Amino acid sequence: MALSVFIGWSGRKSFPVAEKLAVWLEEVIPNIETWMSEELSPGTVAWFSDLNEKLRQADFAVICVNPDNWDNPWLSYEPGVVIGKTHKEARVCPYLVDPYALRRNLPEPLKLFWAAKPTKEGTYQLIEIIHQAANSPVSDKSAKELKRVFNRKWSELKKVIDDAAGPPPPPPSPDPAEYLDDFMKVSRRIESHQDRLYGQFHDVIKKAVKAIRAGTYNSKAIVELAASEIRKSKERFRDDDSLLVGNVCAFFESYYTEDVLQRAITEMELALKIDKKQSKTPPKPRSLKELDSLREDWETYMEVAVAKVFAEFHRILLGKLNNYLGGIARRNRGGA
Repeated sequence: MALSVFIGWSGRKSFPVAEKLAVWLEEVIPNIETWMSEELSPGTVAWFSDLNEKLRQADFAVICVNPDNWDNPWLSYEPGVVIGKTHKEARVCPYLVDPYALRRNLPEPLKLFWAAKPTKEGTYQLIEIIHQAANSPVSDKSAKELKRVFNRKWSELKKVIDDAAGPPPPPPSPDPAEYLDDFMKVSRRIESHQDRLYGQFHDVIKKAVKAIRAGTYNSKAIVELAASEIRKSKERFRDDDSLLVGNVCAFFESYYTEDVLQRAITEMELALKIDKKQSKTPPKPRSLKELDSLREDWETYMEVAVAKVFAEFHRILLGKLNNYLGGIARRNRGGA
């Protein structure tokens, strides 16, 4: 005897999917018989009792749901009648016909059931469950045939689902408080990054001074040391995302590049009068007093350079925050 599968729906978005599903399931799964309430005689005195009788005879109910209809009491009543019978077991499965809907938002009692998503994988899971109920035990041959037919027919159902769903909804606008919190979060990251780099850059400068003392100074090596410290610092928040600037790490990377570091080192070398055209013989080592003065000048230069970069970070952050809050103010004036 064929498995009786009831297809429930409510609203204009779910009806075309339910109508297609009723035909499509019979084409994909052998030994089932689908039906919808429209097949009864609506408007007649006997319609409600006929519907209840058919629901009690159903073995399986697929309820086509989306955010527009899942608060409709009919979509709770119909599966309740199906599973409320006592003469044999029955199953209910909500089918999320809106690709943008989330299962966790389903209201009770629908959220008590396993809900199938309208993806290829989610729909095939639903197909397997119905196939198992209709053709138990399932042989390897019938399972392979089910998969083959499903793959061939899936595009037909997917088109109806996509057409009914329409374009994705616009993302909700964050609350202004979220932007303010985001501004503070990124600002704290900037300050933490800045404090760490001050200390690390001082160590890099000490190594550079030591190399000058030994006559082994190499600007490329200093750039690599500085770049390495920046990479280590950025790794601490590589996965941090921001409403204002996107990925926080990428925001920093737009400023801290090796080209920028190389320019900074070159500018320092010019300011400190380091001769780039040294002869092959090592230069005469500088005195400790000269090197100490050199280190102080270099650290001051680096601190100013770092401070300028982070001041620019904050300027961009404030600009983005002001643009967002200004947009809210303009919308509020327009709606007043």
